[in-house]
Amino acid sequence: MRILLIDDNRTNLIFLSKLVEKIGCVALAYLSPEEVLSDMPRLDYDIAVIDYQMPTYNGIELLTELRTSGARGGDHRTSHDCGQLQGRRDGKAYKAGGGVLRGDRH
Repeated sequence: MRILLIDDNRTNLIFLSKLVEKIGCVALAYLSPEEVLSDMPRLDYDIAVIDYQMPTYNGIELLTELRTSGARGGDHRTSHDCGQLQGRRDGKAYKAGGGVLRGDRH
């Protein structure tokens, strides 16, 4: 399984990459939304984990771009920062097609 990781915090990205590799998956790690978008549409992933708060795009805007770019993103199950989505089931992230894979208590 190929997991797309996008986080502007280098420490978080390293940590997430190591976790992904530890479970036997391939980490596709990016420090910025612009890097991800420059690799479109040839980017192929199964699941995306997207930081919600980034300088130029937030996670919702990037998810929308990913969906319209022609990227081969599996079934588009997407996890955002759980802290940002708590209580937002009807919010922008869910309307954009995102969801919380873990920690969703609603």
